Amino acid sequence: MSPREFDHLAGLYLDGEASRPQVLALREALRAHPELRARLAAHVRLHRAQVAAPRRASAGALAGLRAFAARSGLALAHACVLLLVAVELDVALPRIDAQSWVAAPAAPVPAPAAAEAAPLAPLAEDGADEAPLPEVREPDFLDS
Repeated sequence: MSPREFDHLAGLYLDGEASRPQVLALREALRAHPELRARLAAHVRLHRAQVAAPRRASAGALAGLRAFAARSGLALAHACVLLLVAVELDVALPRIDAQSWVAAPAAPVPAPAAAEAAPLAPLAEDGADEAPLPEVREPDFLDS
């Protein structure tokens, strides 16, 4: 048996994929050539190291991910409870298009008397008579 065939059989055996005839051929090679025992021992050490390395690496690497998942899962659970309360209580949430960021006047503006009311002039086509839009800032959206 060539060293390449022996290495292949040893790999199949250690991975648990060797068939019965392959295991018997490996045993026969070990009986016929005692020097292959050292080669098999090296394969066993390498296989154990390869199997143990991902476990050690994943324990440390996944610890941060597990902590993040625990925190975000808790935050998501709280958000779901708040959403459920809002839906069950039929709470009207402010919308962006409701212009909730425009400040209300301090005092109500008195309506003009019917006789004093001037007819509305048509709008100029160049847009010069349009009232300026209120300045919208990001914190205004966050407060609503």
